[in-house]
Amino acid sequence: MPVFVLATAILVLVVPARAAPEDRSGAPAPAAPNDAERAGGRPHAAYRLGSSSSKVALLPLQCARDMEKALCQAIDESLGVELARDPRLDVLTPRDLEVLLGAQELVELSSCEKEDCFDPSAFTQIEAEYLLAASIGRIGGDAMITIRLVDLKRGVVIDRDDARAWRGSEAAIDEAARALAHTILVRRGVGSAVSVAIDDESGNPALFWGGAGVTGLGAAGLAAGGALGVLAYIEARSLQQSSGVAPATFDATAGRAQDFAFAADLGLLGGALITVVGATLMVAGSL
Repeated sequence: MPVFVLATAILVLVVPARAAPEDRSGAPAPAAPNDAERAGGRPHAAYRLGSSSSKVALLPLQCARDMEKALCQAIDESLGVELARDPRLDVLTPRDLEVLLGAQELVELSSCEKEDCFDPSAFTQIEAEYLLAASIGRIGGDAMITIRLVDLKRGVVIDRDDARAWRGSEAAIDEAARALAHTILVRRGVGSAVSVAIDDESGNPALFWGGAGVTGLGAAGLAAGGALGVLAYIEARSLQQSSGVAPATFDATAGRAQDFAFAADLGLLGGALITVVGATLMVAGSL
């Protein structure tokens, strides 16, 4: 009887969950198809918001003159890779746009900062609902990344945001650019709310190597504690092996042995704690 009750409870809990899984993405549910879709026509962009077939065109990254071109090219490619990881997006890369629009028109479009730059008639050659335009410049010691999301059906900018990162860290700039693009797409219901890890292969190198340095300090503390322990042992053995030693000499030797033993305990305990901290940082940096 208890086995039957347990099996019944499992069926009651599991079967409905499998039949109607809960959407935890936070994105709006796709709307029911309208008459145009049933007839084979192309639905309006509003009906395609957040759908699995959302197509996003990525303009070439606009790089300020005081920014390294190699860095900008790397971030440009990184943005394309980040968008392509989202299963709900179909991405047109800058190279795709160059083939469809032409190199000269693509350069002019990428450098345009006005709101009327994105006239829908200029994008009749591409089948994309949205356009992502990114630029990077310098403000003091930081790099400023700015991203605009354009609704190509209406030819208007529907979202704009920026983020800063320390200019001396290429990894931080790249991470900030990808995170910003993902945030904007999710905020507008275009991208998936569950983000793919920013760097799922190399982890955080700065955190990893910082942990390695801390671990090295801990190992040095352990070694120093061990050496002091050996000295304390030598001093204690000298007291046991010697006879007829003057009280003053005995007290001095015993005092040194105690000092070495106390310092050895501190070194071993501190070294062990620092080693644990360093190892923890290394593990966190490798994730």
